[in-house]
Amino acid sequence: IPKNTSKQTAYNDFIQNNAADEMVDFTPSLEQLKSINPESGYNPNMKISKQQADTLLRNRADMQNMAIFNDSASYTPQSIDKRLGINHFLGTDRRPFIRTLNNTINYPDIKFSSNGRQYYAKKYHNNIVNRDFFDFVVTEDNNLFNKFATNLSYVKNQLNKTIQDVSLNGKMFSTFEGNNPVLNTNNIPLRQVVVNPEIRNISNIYEGLNAYQAGSLDAAIEIGASRSANKVGSLEHINKVKEALEDMITSPSNAYYRDSLIEVKNRVDDILQTKAGEILRPYNAYENFVNSISDKMQYISPYRRILYAKQTTALSFYSRRLFF
Repeated sequence: IPKNTSKQTAYNDFIQNNAADEMVDFTPSLEQLKSINPESGYNPNMKISKQQADTLLRNRADMQNMAIFNDSASYTPQSIDKRLGINHFLGTDRRPFIRTLNNTINYPDIKFSSNGRQYYAKKYHNNIVNRDFFDFVVTEDNNLFNKFATNLSYVKNQLNKTIQDVSLNGKMFSTFEGNNPVLNTNNIPLRQVVVNPEIRNISNIYEGLNAYQAGSLDAAIEIGASRSANKVGSLEHINKVKEALEDMITSPSNAYYRDSLIEVKNRVDDILQTKAGEILRPYNAYENFVNSISDKMQYISPYRRILYAKQTTALSFYSRRLFF
């Protein structure tokens, strides 16, 4: 943390001028996908007829102001065999899940784009087979291009491809459900996140943390997201995460966990120092010198302490003229 006013000012200016810089990759891990709690149970309509499914899908698409992709071929002679137009959605494996369309688009867990298409994924629990699944919807140019039920491995594979504009639901920022020391309501709206495989992934920062520390980092990430206008994982957001952890450290109610929280904050500080180290190097050099003099003071005579103090004051004045 900057220890003097000039250093703090330079640090704040640096954060403001580079707020959108990408610092941490927030591509969801397989563990995060597994830990998503399905919003609700779902009862697939296994008895829905093809005609009923056709009507239902068109109704749901209309509610989204969408058309069916290649709909002009829906009722041509070869449309059924080749699953053209709406027939693409009416197979016995897809019909039972048509009803989730609007909820998945309106309240996705994950949303991203690639090659001009929009992708939506949302986790549900299949009450009939007692198993979770992801509803996966693809749109293109305001047309419903694809929709099917799938598993988390498929979703993870899609996230590993070259994708853009990735947004996550707030509950995706939690790794230790129920262990969060700060109330986590998972009510952050869909937020864009940094997706960049060339930089450190957020999962690396969690390595070795105990449940309390991981829950604290969860909470800080969520608080930081609510305080930042930039992507989750940006320089501004990570700085807000640090500030949230500082608030936790200074809270009297967390006194027992202070050392554990400091360890978490140090990891976040390391990320910020990697980026801000160049601008803060002169200030750090000055502070290190003053600290080394202070350490020596306890071993020397009172007379020599006065001389050292005068030297330090002179250096401080000279350093400030150099750096400012």
